[in-house]
Amino acid sequence: RLRKHIDYLEHTVRERSKEVVKINTALQEQNNEIIEQRDKLNEQHQKIEEQNHNIVASINYAQRIQSALLHLEDDLKEQLPENFIFYRPRDIVSGDFYWIEKVENKLIIAIADCTGHGVPGAFMSMLGNNALKDAVLQQHLLQPHLILTHLHNYVFSTLKQNQLDNRDGM
Repeated sequence: RLRKHIDYLEHTVRERSKEVVKINTALQEQNNEIIEQRDKLNEQHQKIEEQNHNIVASINYAQRIQSALLHLEDDLKEQLPENFIFYRPRDIVSGDFYWIEKVENKLIIAIADCTGHGVPGAFMSMLGNNALKDAVLQQHLLQPHLILTHLHNYVFSTLKQNQLDNRDGM
């Protein structure tokens, strides 16, 4: 009777040990899978960090280009000694811009808020800057309504708004 009881206990221990081994193996497999997924996530995180760094570096470079177009402070101080510029882009680059040109004893000043923020807005501000230069310096337009009409037509044409149905502007 004692032998039967010992045999029963040994059998129970072996069965339970098998169950523990199965559970342990399953847990180890799950752990390995978790480690593999963690490693993949870390790898993806590193790629995203690298891409983010490259994008921010590119946008910072674009900001230097945009700043070169906007830094008219010497012209402004010469033409309007008591002036100030409050320019605070929401993003690194901006869709806001200012422009000044003196032609034939006339001072032409433009302050514009383009559609879009960030990179799209910066593209629009460069487009607006070019359009104003074209209107005033190339086309010799000096009347505000003619300059604004030229600006409108320039943007409309350049962005192919009749074909692409976009509403970007200033």
